[in-house]
Amino acid sequence: MDKQSLLSGEAVTAAFGVTNTGAGDIQDIGWSVAIVNAADQMVYDSLSSQATLSTGMSYTRTWQIDTLNYTAKDYLVVLRASINGGPEETIAGTYFRVEGARQSRRSLPLRTTATSRPCCRPDREQCLRSQRR
Repeated sequence: MDKQSLLSGEAVTAAFGVTNTGAGDIQDIGWSVAIVNAADQMVYDSLSSQATLSTGMSYTRTWQIDTLNYTAKDYLVVLRASINGGPEETIAGTYFRVEGARQSRRSLPLRTTATSRPCCRPDREQCLRSQRR
């Protein structure tokens, strides 16, 4: 994970890399990443890919996760693999935390009225009171 803590709507990147250090080729490896709600253990999102690894070869994969619809909580990230459609095995895990809503970068328009005029008095509060009369 490129960051462990972020605001809802920010993107986070999950990446992994593996190398076949064994004596033979590995065919038809199914990789999956599950994004799991840490509180209730429900799978919130999942990503997948396929690969074949010859002896000595490496495989890397990167996923961009959009958290726009994620609520503020902890999420587990679980990397699993399956060879030739066999049972999935957990390879690695980590987490990230969504901390709340991302702040809007829009500025709000200033509210003005036709009778507003600049304050020229040293005491700003006195000036504003006199404009309200």
